[in-house]
Amino acid sequence: MTLVATLYGLIAAWRDRRSLVAMHLVALVLVIVAWGMGHVDFVGRMSLAAAMVLEAIAWLGIRHEAPAQSVVPMRRRGGAIPTYSAEPIYEADVPATAEPIYDDSHPDPATIQPMAPLDEPEPDETTAMAAPFDPAPDAPDDAPPAPPADPAPTIIPPSPAPSLQQRTNVGVEICIRTFALLSRPYNVTLSVLLASMKRAGLRQAKLIEPDDEHAPSYIQVDDLKVGLVVEDAMVPSRTIESALAQTGLDEHSADAIRQHAAHIAVDVAYDSQTLRIDAVLTAMRAQAALMEFAPVIAVVWPEAANIIPAVDAGAYIDAATSDANRVTDICVSERRFELDGPNAGLRLLDSIGLAAFGLPDAQVVVAEADEAGGVSALRALCRHFVERGCDLPDGGHHTLDDGSYWRVTYTRSAFDPDREVVQIRPDAAGPAERDNVSDDGGNA
Repeated sequence: MTLVATLYGLIAAWRDRRSLVAMHLVALVLVIVAWGMGHVDFVGRMSLAAAMVLEAIAWLGIRHEAPAQSVVPMRRRGGAIPTYSAEPIYEADVPATAEPIYDDSHPDPATIQPMAPLDEPEPDETTAMAAPFDPAPDAPDDAPPAPPADPAPTIIPPSPAPSLQQRTNVGVEICIRTFALLSRPYNVTLSVLLASMKRAGLRQAKLIEPDDEHAPSYIQVDDLKVGLVVEDAMVPSRTIESALAQTGLDEHSADAIRQHAAHIAVDVAYDSQTLRIDAVLTAMRAQAALMEFAPVIAVVWPEAANIIPAVDAGAYIDAATSDANRVTDICVSERRFELDGPNAGLRLLDSIGLAAFGLPDAQVVVAEADEAGGVSALRALCRHFVERGCDLPDGGHHTLDDGSYWRVTYTRSAFDPDREVVQIRPDAAGPAERDNVSDDGGNA
């Protein structure tokens, strides 16, 4: 057993160019000496014992050289349940708009013209057209001109494999994308991710290799597909800064996230028959599987502007698994705005993140004194959309589980990013009182 361990460790150290090759070689020599002595005298037994000790030290060194799981410090002490992803929700002193809360300055996405292509770069001097051949002064005038040089062959780079996201979001199939931020570039394949997901309990997962070369490979987990896109580049700083402003991490963690070196996009595709809760949990479990071997710092949900440090990912998964209402902690964030002008004394609360599922976000307008009730209504409406979709009637009314009565309006968001929202406002007249008012008006 010691000989096998020594040979395996020597091969692994040589392949990975570790500094432990010499230690494995010494252990191999000691095993050979022990083998030659026949293990019958003191020298043979001590040689074998020394080889075993060296191998144990070498394997501890290999584990020490393994990549760290996270460089973000633990922000919560053991056993703490993660707080709602939107807290603390921040304030912004922004001008109010007319009733209903709506800003006409937002452009309609359908009217935005595509950006014109950039001008072609000027040719480099080395690739510019060469001047006509100038013969030497002593060459005869009738000397034939030199033949033109053969043009350099055009190198066509291979087209990258399509991603799962490029082949979805059409018809009934939707794809959500999250980013794993890495402390250093790291290459990951689907087969490695599949092995990690199986070890995590997803035994039903399997690798699918389509026959069509233009179709991406993916991991099938029940009715969901999981794909990867490895990028040796940073996530755009605008996305990172927006998420950091919303999440409110400590400065040390924020600096580590800003300095990430690469990222891996995790795509999860599903159809209209699949529960959105399952899609969210599958995305987080795939991210957790990456953390088993890759130097992941944090997970970013770009549409929700939410950053989940790697050290907190397990707590979020456990909370959402035990209580489906906690799924929105992962994929939805909320914001608060103080209004002024004609709307002074009102608070506007909105959500971001539901657009990733093809759903409108929620927007709640309440009086300043009833801000706590507005937060509860916003979270309840987000959970309703995630579980059942958007089925509220435009211009109608909606009753929450607590019995409160709200007026519904479909509009555009009052604050960036521009998107469709379902706005609700408290309606003092309940259903019965409203019916009485309508009857009185009809008799009059």
